[in-house]
Amino acid sequence: MRWIACGKTSGDIARLLSITEDTVNAHVKNACLKLDAVNKTHATAIALSHGVIRLGPSPEMVIPLQTLLGLSKRAQDRGAATRQPRPDPKNPKGNIDD
Repeated sequence: MRWIACGKTSGDIARLLSITEDTVNAHVKNACLKLDAVNKTHATAIALSHGVIRLGPSPEMVIPLQTLLGLSKRAQDRGAATRQPRPDPKNPKGNIDD
């Protein structure tokens, strides 16, 4: 419902979640029935007004860049293993002060 409130289509949501559009529509239909709404716009308005969903950034709305780029888990692991930490400009030698 949050993605619907943010303007995403059923197709957009299906791609984000790697499920079919029919599955998204089935969940939306169930939400409409539970909220006694006539359509998904009405269901979204009801959910927002009752505090069931909120707009704004949240961790569950953030999709990792690797997922969006379609990188495999193996490619992600390889990339993480080869990355070196950036030096701290305030402490370029990496000394630890006591």
